[in-house]
Formats: sequence, C-alpha cells, structure tokens
Amino acid sequence: MIDIIITSHKEPLSVVVSARGNTTDELEALLEKASKGEDYTADFQHLKNEQQYDPRVSFEPEFQLLEKLLEGVSLLKRL
Repeated sequence: MIDIIITSHKEPLSVVVSARGNTTDELEALLEKASKGEDYTADFQHLKNEQQYDPRVSFEPEFQLLEKLLEGVSLLKRL
C-alpha cells in the first residue's frame, strides 16, 4: 500500500494513521494498571486477540515489546 502512495505522488506527502477502534484507550488502561501494580495480563491478552484479526499479519514483535514495557512499568511500582 505504501509503495502505491509513494510512487503515485511526486509532491511531499503526509500520511496520518490512527489506532483501530478503542485501541488507544485500551493501551492507556493497560499502562494505568501496570503503573498501579495491578494485574493487566488478561486485558493484554484481550488486546492481542482483538488485534490479530488477519492471520496474514503478525504484530508479535510489537506485542513482545509492549509486554516488556508493561512489565517494566509494573516493576517500578514494586520498588
């Protein structure tokens, strides 16, 4: 898709992307839970399941990074 956009425009181009549905709110809620030391794992799994709507697309590297970030935030609460 991006190749079509780039090759069809000769002028500078801006592209705006947005998270699907309530993803931003769900990410904020996960961060809030992690920052309070609350268990966020079920909500995280729910988010992953929602985002895996197309088996041809894998967000696993992004999920792994997000999980590490949430774990780090959660650990900070325990200090």
